[in-house]
Amino acid sequence: MQCWYCDQLTGERRKKTKRGFRKKADVVQWERGFLMKAAGSPIRRFSDYCKIYKADLLPRPKYNTWRTKDYIIRDKILPYFGEKRLCDISPTDVLERQTRLMARTDPKKGRRYKKTYLRAVNNVLSGMLNHVVRFYGFAVYPIAKTGGIGSAKADEMNY
Repeated sequence: MQCWYCDQLTGERRKKTKRGFRKKADVVQWERGFLMKAAGSPIRRFSDYCKIYKADLLPRPKYNTWRTKDYIIRDKILPYFGEKRLCDISPTDVLERQTRLMARTDPKKGRRYKKTYLRAVNNVLSGMLNHVVRFYGFAVYPIAKTGGIGSAKADEMNY
């Protein structure tokens, strides 16, 4: 199977070849996904974008930093935004997600999440949406209108 696409960096037309498909439906699915990725289409689902985000950013941070980000993405962000299309995510969706997260309790301790943790979760979502705006042609940055949650400074510890 081969398909032609336009490279975003250089603007030249290129050919991509891939073999070994068992069914024609697999060919069509692969071609559609590849062309959407090459075009930087914001029509794909958020869960599909998470795979692209992981491939783009995995070599950059340290291993444990990525593990923390990956956990936050899988546990806190994907259950809410997973099946939404990127172009359908609005500031009201982000605001609703922030409100639900602030009201949620930690399953291990049975109390609400700390303000610093809420900020970390919001920063991961903000980084993902910022990445899709910067590199994949997404027009709207919804977190700019909603603002951040949480606090940068932790509460004082009592000994």
